[in-house]
Amino acid sequence: MQGSGLAYEDIGEIAALTLDAASPALQNAIDDPGLRYTFFLLTQIVLASRKDDWLASLAAAGISFPH
Repeated sequence: MQGSGLAYEDIGEIAALTLDAASPALQNAIDDPGLRYTFFLLTQIVLASRKDDWLASLAAAGISFPH
């Protein structure tokens, strides 16, 4: 990348340093029950979207919509 002072070869090192910096927060997030449940619900939405009766699939996961 010309003019930015960033060389292509630096990208791997920057990525590794970013991951090292974010790792403690990611470890805490794994133990967060709210985040875990949110992730579960998102996966259920994706799985339900593959079915013909997606409303029933969502209802089975505890997600319902008013009429």
